Amino acid sequence: MKAKIDCIDVTYDVKFATPAFDLPSNNTSVLKAFYETIHPRFRINTRDMHVAEGNLLADARVHVTLFNGNGVINISVDKMALFFNDLETKKDLKICKDCISLCEEALQKSLPNVPVRTVVIEPRLFLELNDEQEDAGNYLSRLQASNIHLDLSQFGSAVEHTEVNLEVENFEEGWRAFLHAFRDRTKPSSLILSCQAIYRADGTVRGIENRAKHLERLLKAFLDSIGMETECLTE
Repeated sequence: MKAKIDCIDVTYDVKFATPAFDLPSNNTSVLKAFYETIHPRFRINTRDMHVAEGNLLADARVHVTLFNGNGVINISVDKMALFFNDLETKKDLKICKDCISLCEEALQKSLPNVPVRTVVIEPRLFLELNDEQEDAGNYLSRLQASNIHLDLSQFGSAVEHTEVNLEVENFEEGWRAFLHAFRDRTKPSSLILSCQAIYRADGTVRGIENRAKHLERLLKAFLDSIGMETECLTE
């Protein structure tokens, strides 16, 4: 089955092994490091930079909004969380990857003594089946390997919707991934493919370039496994 990628959302979390205790007292220095690292390449407006304080360690935050709200940087004592929404072209993906690289550079500059435990990348692909007469839920139900079905006779008009879930792990290389394909309830001919890939900081797959290529191969393998052929994003 052929499908078109409408857009992609990406979440990128750098989770710390120990809390960033220096963040509350150095929050403006952290913000300055991110501004000086990112702004020469991607514009940051002063109104889109925020610092939060509070009585609790967990209240400390540095927050930056990019790309008219489609990009968000959030640094807390536990992690650096990045969000990128509505990526529609290869250029958008390249910008996303470049921005992640700059954020990791700024993090190292501003909080150099905070060790990283894991990096978690979560892309979500919104797919539109080329055959608009095809129902994505029915397509997924035909892929179901087992014959496990609920007896819904006592639940009135309830219907069962099949989803595909897989977990892949390579302990030696230090990564694992959870892959999920399910129907998009907003449109019958659409489905959503999500993935959560977790990379240990001491694993063999390191750096945004290597992790992006690794994740691309994982997604391609998952799409192949459900018989889905996707058209490339536009330039």
